[in-house]
Amino acid sequence: MKISSPEKIVLDKMSTISSLTANFIHSLDAMHMRKVILSLGEQGIEDFWAVHDCFGTHSKRCYILEFFQ
Repeated sequence: MKISSPEKIVLDKMSTISSLTANFIHSLDAMHMRKVILSLGEQGIEDFWAVHDCFGTHSKRCYILEFFQ
């Protein structure tokens, strides 16, 4: 199957370059959060919340999150 587009895709070189660092840092944040969530799951913690690069758990388990600082 071949998909063709009548429009030519033009990339903005400066925009691509300027977003590179931010996207790389975002990918590192995402990997860190993934590792933290998997580790918490291994410890039986299921009450967990996350918003962007912030995360937490129930107050009785906050001491566990201190390990990841």
